[in-house]
Amino acid sequence: MRKGKLYTSNFSKWDRGIGIKISIARNHLFWVYNIISDNNYIWLKDLAPEDKLLKEYKNGAITEEEYTKTYKKQVFNKNNEQLYKLKEILDSGQNVTIHCYCGKDKFCHRYILGNYFKKLGYEVEEIK
Repeated sequence: MRKGKLYTSNFSKWDRGIGIKISIARNHLFWVYNIISDNNYIWLKDLAPEDKLLKEYKNGAITEEEYTKTYKKQVFNKNNEQLYKLKEILDSGQNVTIHCYCGKDKFCHRYILGNYFKKLGYEVEEIK
């Protein structure tokens, strides 16, 4: 069976999402609910960085390298059922778009997640 393709994007391009739309944000701000009001999405918040990690990175207390290392420990482990849920959806042949707040071409957890799936043999593409 053909594997699904993983697309990455941010909430501003929600309407361009391909396949199943998935939020990988830890929290949703009020304006996001206006964008995703159709309820036709999945929320996998355990694929987002923990609040403390994100705050440390944004405050400059840790580097991108430190952030990446900690994020991988938090997310890429055998106890993260949501990681396996995303893999299951892709393995069923369905395309998926993961969305978060970060701008295009900015350092972001969606790219770390995308690279993880690329290494597993999935096709990954950023929605422009």
